[in-house]
Amino acid sequence: MLPADFKYITYNFVTAIPLSFREKETHLTHLRNLEEELDAQVARVEAQAREEARVKFELEKRNIEKKMQAETEELQAHLKLFQKVSL
Repeated sequence: MLPADFKYITYNFVTAIPLSFREKETHLTHLRNLEEELDAQVARVEAQAREEARVKFELEKRNIEKKMQAETEELQAHLKLFQKVSL
């Protein structure tokens, strides 16, 4: 092996080590960014699901309240009829 070849190989080896570390750091940074993005997406989906569940619950609650109100009014009307008949 010629000294020039040795210098070339040594230089490439020495410069390749920092490059591989930089590439590793770049990949780790990219993975961290992807993880943060995924966490944010999960949080948005969870918030949307909670909001949809809340809206659905409120609609069901209002429907039940309306039915109860109608039944109460019907019972009051029957009670008035019975009171008139009892008199």
